[in-house]
Amino acid sequence: MKFIINLIPNDTLDESSLTSFMDNITNQYHKSELEIVTKGAVLKNSGLNGVVAEQQLPITQYNDVSELVSISDESTYWLNLQVDDALLPNAIMQWENTLNRHPNELLMLNTINNDTSITEQLDSRLNRISEVKLNTIRHIFDIDENTDLFELSLRDKLTVLLGLQSYYVNDRNNRYRTFFRRIDLNCRNVLYRINQRKLATHKSELAELLYDLIDNDEYVYLNQPTLILSAIDIPTMVNACSQLIDNLAFIFDEKIKNAYLAALNSQLIRTVKMIFESNLTPAHREMQLDELRSAAYDVDPELRERIKLVPDRKGLLHSIKKRF
Repeated sequence: MKFIINLIPNDTLDESSLTSFMDNITNQYHKSELEIVTKGAVLKNSGLNGVVAEQQLPITQYNDVSELVSISDESTYWLNLQVDDALLPNAIMQWENTLNRHPNELLMLNTINNDTSITEQLDSRLNRISEVKLNTIRHIFDIDENTDLFELSLRDKLTVLLGLQSYYVNDRNNRYRTFFRRIDLNCRNVLYRINQRKLATHKSELAELLYDLIDNDEYVYLNQPTLILSAIDIPTMVNACSQLIDNLAFIFDEKIKNAYLAALNSQLIRTVKMIFESNLTPAHREMQLDELRSAAYDVDPELRERIKLVPDRKGLLHSIKKRF
């Protein structure tokens, strides 16, 4: 088994953040092969080639993903990460264990985000533990019955979550809705199997994931987090939503289309909300909205009416039809 982590650029990329990112990954325990890749221009333009040369784990630079020729293993999985994202302890080991037990094209990862207190997010998960599981956890980790789980150190809370890790196989018709509603718009929370043919197709990642979901009857979802994700910028979100809209052209089954539209509208609502809550100038805000409207207007007229994109005075989203 092999994991390829693709480093995608953002404004936080510098010597310190790159070093921290690489340290976080090299400190992971894993049995599988691991490779870090990134577009060569990313590091060249950042002046970080010297930092790259100092890393214990090599970083492969490419101009086009089709140039990557090291993908020969049938079980090679791709994951995008930004430099300010981080793997939780034993993350790769948990991916290995899950994929060894249930080999799959798609493993969707549970995540927490770094713009809210990590402790609060973990406490929220610990608060949902049933009494039976709680007793088992106390026994396994030798936690005194008088000790509240919320009083544990962050390290110990992460260990408890590791003990609670499990996965869910979604093989139902709603998998299109749940998958694309959960997906990070930079595809940072899904490990997907790749090969040389996929890399050579030049499809967008969101299109490739849709094809994988159609071609396979299921995807696997981890129930506990293994990643801490940072925020993505609004232009990236808008571009990804435009790609999600473009995906409608590849869906011919009406049931799949209905489920996918539900997920698409959820992503659009979140993105439009972010645009209106951002510090963008009114002109830049309108420019981002126009990009979404343009993408929506290119689809079939019947589908266009079902894409909820235009806010009214109360902030509710309505069909693109109200705009044109």
